[in-house]
Amino acid sequence: MGRSTVITLCLMGLSMQSMSADFDGAYDSVAAYCGIPVKILYAVSTVERGRRMDGDVKPWPWTLNIDGEAFYFDSREEQFKKLMEALSEKRRTVGIGLMQMDWRWKAALLHSPWLATDPTFNLKTGCQIIRAHYDKTNDWWIAVGKYHRESSKPKHVAAAQRYAARVYRRWEKLQ
Repeated sequence: MGRSTVITLCLMGLSMQSMSADFDGAYDSVAAYCGIPVKILYAVSTVERGRRMDGDVKPWPWTLNIDGEAFYFDSREEQFKKLMEALSEKRRTVGIGLMQMDWRWKAALLHSPWLATDPTFNLKTGCQIIRAHYDKTNDWWIAVGKYHRESSKPKHVAAAQRYAARVYRRWEKLQ
């Protein structure tokens, strides 16, 4: 194997490593499947659990938020192990993966802890929730806010509006 072949393989490995955080076009495929703008989906997942990489914030798939404490893992297996530990300890809030869906409220949609840690499934499930809110409101930013807080209580509406504004600012940077 020549030196140029080794360099090419190394560069391909670096490229694939950086793409793995974005899941090789999973955002495009999932957004098309759900019928939502891809940049909105990407912005939501970045706000939900972004990680600073290469001078920018990008979504990171193997994350948990346990009772307000963020955890980033190098693999799905590590994420799953910590998730099972948190669930066995009956932790109150456990946000999972790219879309940070809370097990307490979304367990039925997530089906199982292992499936919840699958980045594409996690992304698709969150995408479907946003789409369902859009179908009711016909407004992407209200749908994004409701993804964060569905309740119509005034304090929850205010929290949803603040969240939607954060996602909107992230979305603007993608334009």
